[in-house]
Amino acid sequence: PNIVANSLTHSVGQIFQPIFKLFATILAFIYAVVPDYAIAIALLTVLIMGVLTPLTVKSTKSMIAMQRIQPEIKKLQQKYKGAENRAQLNEEMMRLYKEEGVNPAGGCLPMFLQFPFLIILYDIIRGLTNISTTKIAVPPSCNLQIRFSNVAPRYIPHTSKMYCNLVGSGGKMMSFGINLALKPFSHHSSWVAAIPYFVLVGLEVAL
Repeated sequence: PNIVANSLTHSVGQIFQPIFKLFATILAFIYAVVPDYAIAIALLTVLIMGVLTPLTVKSTKSMIAMQRIQPEIKKLQQKYKGAENRAQLNEEMMRLYKEEGVNPAGGCLPMFLQFPFLIILYDIIRGLTNISTTKIAVPPSCNLQIRFSNVAPRYIPHTSKMYCNLVGSGGKMMSFGINLALKPFSHHSSWVAAIPYFVLVGLEVAL
């Protein structure tokens, strides 16, 4: 599954590279104004979802319209049962869609259009704590004691405050007392220290 996911995100990354960099630059800008990783990521998420709102609304309206005509569709399916009536059923259903002004693909297509942007958001966030197998030169503008580091955040500008802070902290993303770079099943000092991460995942699922 990880190989498939990495291949998919890599393919999308090649096509949408300018959008990756645009959203990452916006994220770095937000962090420069509000220097908190959780808040910066949340604000970027809200911004992206706001941009996608027209697609979400269109998809929702189409699904509601399809639900409205479901009784009529069922009547047609009952009336034109059997393989011999398949062509007639399709014609009648197309007529119904046209009369009601409903596009049967209207609920799915907008969701597919949103999908690449959600992958971009996911990969940008994941790339913040990217670790390189080789030492990367630290930009002089970061003004850090170290000259080279394995921490190599992706997409965000190398001269940004976010980039410098991530490199300076060794890849840690401290926010509200927890390191957002860790996962629930990462190595923690104790099982108690892992509880906030499970709570965070629970909140994310609920939202």
